Amino acid sequence: PFRTIVVLLFLGTHSNNSSELRYYMGQGLLTWEGAQTACRADGDDLARILTQEDYTAFQSITETQQYDLWIGLYWKTSTRMWQWSNGDSFPYCVSEPQLGASNCCSLTLACAALRQYVCQRGKN
Repeated sequence: PFRTIVVLLFLGTHSNNSSELRYYMGQGLLTWEGAQTACRADGDDLARILTQEDYTAFQSITETQQYDLWIGLYWKTSTRMWQWSNGDSFPYCVSEPQLGASNCCSLTLACAALRQYVCQRGKN
């Protein structure tokens, strides 16, 4: 099964026109797959955070949240790599997640856990 990241601590230097992105909180508590389905039902996707500008926009809508949130980054067991929900790889976390020992990404949870989630609307 997938292991999913909910907190992103390391930001890459990937270029991105973030001014065309808009993050928003999804409705209710869902599994990771449920959150992905809900975002995609509106033509959007789970949040991807690729730049400092993305992080600032993401943080502006999530800073008051006191709970873990699903975003679009997950551990794909078949490839043993982190990837975004749109299929793009995430090369900054090159090893399998280990609780307490990860220096790029933090807080892995079972995808079946019910969490709030953040969607993104935009060109990416």
